[in-house]
Amino acid sequence: MKNFLLDLVKRLDKHDINSYAAQSAYFLMLAFFPFIILMILVLTTLGVDNINNIEKILRIFPDGTVNLIKDYLQYSTKISTSIFSPLLISTIFISSSAVGALIKAFNIANDYTETRGYLKTKSISILLIIGIVVVFTILFFLSAFGLNIANRITGYMKVADINGSFFNILVFLLNFIIYVAFIGAIYYVLPAKKVKFKKIIPGTLFAAPTLAIMTNFFGYIVQNFTKYSVVYGSLTSVVMLLIWLFVCSAILIIGEEINSMIIERKENK
Repeated sequence: MKNFLLDLVKRLDKHDINSYAAQSAYFLMLAFFPFIILMILVLTTLGVDNINNIEKILRIFPDGTVNLIKDYLQYSTKISTSIFSPLLISTIFISSSAVGALIKAFNIANDYTETRGYLKTKSISILLIIGIVVVFTILFFLSAFGLNIANRITGYMKVADINGSFFNILVFLLNFIIYVAFIGAIYYVLPAKKVKFKKIIPGTLFAAPTLAIMTNFFGYIVQNFTKYSVVYGSLTSVVMLLIWLFVCSAILIIGEEINSMIIERKENK
């Protein structure tokens, strides 16, 4: 295990993951708030009052950035826009550039040469961004309205209502399964060459819980041990958000490096 960790650190330094994580975080930051608008438009189109229910979505963000997002959402309600507006179309395009940085990092981790061409890789990146919107929407609806919908179904079937605590456990497990499956899909789709699904399991099992743990830990550190506001002033929340996006990107890249290392070691035996 010790040798594995030492080899992993050497690979991360050799492949310069900081550069690719920073590149991905930069493009995600550019697209972050327009992306929030896109999420709001999807939810409001489905009849969801985003301001009253926004706490459900904000759980995925570190505490240091929540107030910034809330303020932005209050402001965004004054903006009249369309899901087909140039702003939101450019949001998807910029966000896809962040995915492009991950594709490069994943290919370097596996020593792959990209052969799919610009249009194909761009299409994959855009579809992944759209997939994120869909997944977030599903997770939001399960958390916010799942119990009401389930009880309506049981009422129609004339059976007893579902216990709230029991349903919350089911929703948590279902959310976790969807979340892990989506992380696994990233490792399966983005590299230039496809591998068997079982070979991406180690990186997925590393990245999925690590992303959740680091998000909560990051929020705790920001609130209790740092005084970034003294240095950055009113930009503190923006800087914290950028650091969080960098950490998330780095974790995803490390997961792919783990997959690649395990595959190489098995092939060299």
